[in-house]
Amino acid sequence: MDFQIIFSPVSIESLEDITAWIAKDDSIVAERIGNELLDRIDLLGKFPKAGSVYAANKNWRKLVSRPYVIIYRINTRLRIIEVLAFRHSARTSYLG
Repeated sequence: MDFQIIFSPVSIESLEDITAWIAKDDSIVAERIGNELLDRIDLLGKFPKAGSVYAANKNWRKLVSRPYVIIYRINTRLRIIEVLAFRHSARTSYLG
């Protein structure tokens, strides 16, 4: 059975920000990138440990989808993946 995937309000906002920024130049590319990020999230339903441990918080993991990073945490007991944020890899801070 796959893990259920839920999105935090911050993750939804950060994905919207990314796609809106890209859409200023090209809405088709923005949609493609948004869909690619969501496809990467789908992977986590089957393979929750696909990402590596996030150094700043050992309870979080990160999954790279260049040039973006998806920050998430796993609740093994409830079989839930909570997506915390999407960030460009050049940003030094992932949350906050």
